[in-house]
Amino acid sequence: NGGLRSRCIASSEAKACSDRLFSELYRGHISVQDLVDKMRMFSHAPPGSEPSVCAHMVQSLLAKQDHFATYPSCELDLAATFLGQLLRFDLVPAPMLKDAVRCIISALRDDTTSSLFRFGRLAVEQFEPRLQDFPSLREELCRALESGKATGTSLLTMGEGA
Repeated sequence: NGGLRSRCIASSEAKACSDRLFSELYRGHISVQDLVDKMRMFSHAPPGSEPSVCAHMVQSLLAKQDHFATYPSCELDLAATFLGQLLRFDLVPAPMLKDAVRCIISALRDDTTSSLFRFGRLAVEQFEPRLQDFPSLREELCRALESGKATGTSLLTMGEGA
């Protein structure tokens, strides 16, 4: 599992490691929290090494967002929790931050009974303490609250501070 060292790794190696970690997550061999802990550790490594694994993971996750509606509920919830935790701990690389927030906003615009809406809501719940850092997402939550789409104590609390 943890055989990675702080060293330069090729893009193909970072992608392979990213794919392996997602596989472990979706098979239940590693928890979201353990994976996020790895990403936090990777983020402190020298540029060109483990941080590229984290970047590949975010890039891969965002590239699959068009297919989220077809994900089994368990896998979609894991993906939402992972993305939300990455945002919470500021682990989304800056060039991908807008895409990550757009992914969540798009999900929150879906029907409230959909798995995509649940994805967006679960992702937001993960980084609720940092919500003030994402004004466009806060605005979307307020619109959802006004239209009656957003429900639940957590989302109502988030909307009050906006």
